[in-house]
This record gives sequence, structure tokens and C-alpha cells, in this order.
Amino acid sequence: MKLASRFGVSYRARCFSREASNHRSIDFIEFSAHSRLLFSLIRNIPGFDAVRFHIRWRFQHPWQEEIPVKGPRFVPFVADASASRVVASLHFYARILRSISRSQIIWISTAPESNVLPDLAFFTLLSVFWRRKMVLSIRDLNRWRRDAEQMRFQDRIRYQLLHFMPRLVFESEEQRAAFLSGRRNFVGSSTSLPVSFSDGLEDWHRSTPQPNSGTQKHRLKIGMLGGVDVARRDYDTVMDALGMLSERDRARVVVSVLGFTHAPESPSILGQLQRIVRIETHNPYIPTRKMMLEFEKCDVLLAPLRSDVGYGAYKGTGAIGDALIANSRVLIPSDIAIDSTATSLVIPYGSAIDLKQHILNLLRGQQRPTIDTSTLDFYRSSVALPRALQELGF
Repeated sequence: MKLASRFGVSYRARCFSREASNHRSIDFIEFSAHSRLLFSLIRNIPGFDAVRFHIRWRFQHPWQEEIPVKGPRFVPFVADASASRVVASLHFYARILRSISRSQIIWISTAPESNVLPDLAFFTLLSVFWRRKMVLSIRDLNRWRRDAEQMRFQDRIRYQLLHFMPRLVFESEEQRAAFLSGRRNFVGSSTSLPVSFSDGLEDWHRSTPQPNSGTQKHRLKIGMLGGVDVARRDYDTVMDALGMLSERDRARVVVSVLGFTHAPESPSILGQLQRIVRIETHNPYIPTRKMMLEFEKCDVLLAPLRSDVGYGAYKGTGAIGDALIANSRVLIPSDIAIDSTATSLVIPYGSAIDLKQHILNLLRGQQRPTIDTSTLDFYRSSVALPRALQELGF
């Protein structure tokens, strides 16, 4: 591997510059940093001779900790933006333009939904000139709706660009239904895919995913999903529920924080939580490789999502994908919209009292956190991806 420049690094496992005309190739483009969900697609998508992806890496830790690179047909391009985002972005755009001319499909893994104007301008360019090749994944439906609250100028552009999109991918059937109900004039094809598949641990050098061993009698380890963010997550209900436990039961609970802890409110939230139960943190940012190991150690996952943000129907959540790849059930608020095919993945709670009772049941071994085999089979990559590609018309 060779360092191409100070700010952009191209890692090529194989040269595809002279692909035969009968070879099928696909380019994945990630405008954000959702590397794990991008790799779930890359590693498992069938029927392509060349699979390339393009992403800017804006963090200081190595990107290899986020993407388990292996396979001869896999060609990653990573623009390192830790030193200069402007230069890395220009390199990012240039490499995409150079690559997509020889690609049969351009799959936008995450579009520019965070109001970065240069990204949106470049995405508009792709939409106008290469729309027939494009597949667009929607993460936050609010960024593409005309009737969304506090709609910005860039949201209006995104709303108009959907007229050009022939194929859309949503994170859930609930999200797809919400889009189609508000956009009845959409004539393209659509499908849904979770951010991870039930056999996803195989991508992290595991021969076969192993089920969790179940709740241990002497303790309960809860993996709390997502970064510490009071705007998106409800920690009050979690702390109220844990605070209702007896001192003996609280001593048997461990909460592993599976997300970033660099937000300004993190010390306060974590300090309050630590006064109730034992907590484990993993530096300001936990690499995906380490998170995979933590998933195996947790007895159950917890997604303390705020109900007023629109998770499930409008805003995608990685909680279902996390439960799938961890082969572990997830405690989640009962008013978060969940697909009917994923109900065995969740343990819903409607209040702090409900959550406390679920935790007690888990501590006492009365509620073994198992998932139906039919659910795991439905979300296996070899089943879910061909189903999605067929719905998209490939």
C-alpha cells in the first residue's frame, strides 16, 4: 500500500482500471462516517466483480479499526480529513468522478444530510448527470421532507432531488411506509435494509456468530447504545429505573457505554449514572472492532431513544442492526416504531417502572434474551440483500 498524498490515502487491493466490459462493478459513496453499515453492504453484496467505496475519514484513530478489510474484489479509497477537510474533500470528489464512469451502480450509502453545502452541491451534480445509476440510502427522512419542522434551504434542495432518484433504500419498513405515505407521486423503486445483518460478526474474523451465553447469575451487563447525547437519548428514564433497584441488585448491574463520550454533557450524565451502578466507558470514541468484542460480552442491549425525535418512522436507528449483529435483544422505548419482522429483537418499555421490571427479570433469569431463529434468518445477508436488490430492480 502506498501513501498517495498527505491528505488523501488510496488503498488498492487490486487494479480495476482496465475492467473487462462484461464485469459488473459498483461504487459505494459515504458522505458521513457510517463505515460499519457501509461495510455490511460491501462485504455481502452478490453479483459484482469489483466493489469500491469512497469515504472521508475525519477522526484521529485508524480507519482500519472501523472496516475489516479483506477480499480481492474490495477496493477502498479513504480520504484522510484529519489534517485538512478542504483538501481531503477535493480529493474525495475527484476520486469519485474518476471511478463512477466505469461503474454500473452508484450506491450512496449516506447522502449529505448534515447541511455541508459543498457535499450537497457535489451530490446534486451526481444526481443530475448519473441519476440512472444511482441508489440512495435515506437515514434521516426529515432532511428530505417538504413538511418537516424547521425546514432549511438545503432540505428544499434535497426534497427536489428526490424527483431524480430511481431507487431508494430505507433502514426499516416503517421508514419506507412513512416516506411513501407522504410522497405518493414517487415512481421509483424502494426497499429496506438494516444497518447490520444477523451474520455480520463473520465479517470480523468470526467463523460463525455465537449466541450470547445468557444472563449470568452474579451480574447483568447492559450495552448502552449510541453516544452520550441528551438531544437524542432519554437518560432520565434509565437512571430512574436503575435507581429503583435495591442496593444489592444495583451492585450486580454493569452498564457499558457503547458510543462516544466527548460531548460537553457527557461528564455530567456519566457521573450521575456512575453514582447508581458501575459503568464502563471506552475512551471518547469506541472503534467498531472493539464494539464487536463488547457486543459478545453484553447480556442485553439498551437503546434509550427519545420518543420526540422521530426514531423508527422518520429517523433511522442503528439499534436494530446492533441487536442483529450482536445476536442480542435490545431494550427500547415502546413508542419507537419497529418493523413487524423485528419484534423478537426488542424488549419494549413504556416507563421507568417497566424498564426496572425488565432489568429485574433479566437479573433473576426469568426473561432469557433470545431471538427467534426465523428473525435471524430473515435478516441474514444472503437472504436480505438479494431480496433488496430484487425490489430495486437489479
